[in-house]
Amino acid sequence: MPQAVGRIVIFDLDGTLLDGHGAGHQAMDQAFVRVYGTLGHFEQREFAGKTDPMVMREAAREMGLALDDETWARLEEAFLDALGDAVKTHPVTAMPGAADLVAALATDARVGLAVGTGNLARGAQIKLKATGLARFFPVGGYGDDAEDRPGMLAAAMRRARQYYGAGEASVVAVGDTPRDVEAARQNGVPLIGVATGHYDAAVLERAGAAAVFPTLEDGAAVMAAIERLAPIA
Repeated sequence: MPQAVGRIVIFDLDGTLLDGHGAGHQAMDQAFVRVYGTLGHFEQREFAGKTDPMVMREAAREMGLALDDETWARLEEAFLDALGDAVKTHPVTAMPGAADLVAALATDARVGLAVGTGNLARGAQIKLKATGLARFFPVGGYGDDAEDRPGMLAAAMRRARQYYGAGEASVVAVGDTPRDVEAARQNGVPLIGVATGHYDAAVLERAGAAAVFPTLEDGAAVMAAIERLAPIA
């Protein structure tokens, strides 16, 4: 077990740390074809701030498709298999400044890093490995933990505190959607918004983000906001 830390920073993935360039859309469509014999037309569906299970379940319900436990298990496995292939043709890339910021945070032994993402756990690892960021994130909360984003973030916080032996550590989240802001609010933690997804800075500010940046490229400013919002316990 790593030494106890005094601050935990939880990052969203898509739109915040990385850009999947449509890999997720393609993988979901392939999964629907494999399981249901039809496209789900995911390139036309809203993903921002939702969990992968939420997106796929919404699509299945709207299309009147069966979604019992056995079918869901098949759909989930088909999606994850397809995602592993999709990232080979749709290269996943880190968002501007993300890799440098994460690497800088990782040099501070008082800081623990985690992901809080709507991706299924295996899908998150596929994307993180594709960007070279997986080694920085030993723990997180995922779409497997809860279909709704507040529940997912709660799982990320609980798991990170346990992993880092940091029950009293302060927590700050980083995300790119109003749903990220609301999930953080419901869990009683501040959120730093980054306008690299589908929402601009003004929308994130109105949603209640504690600080907002256009990108993660100004690492010093983002780290200063992290230090202000989540003082070392």
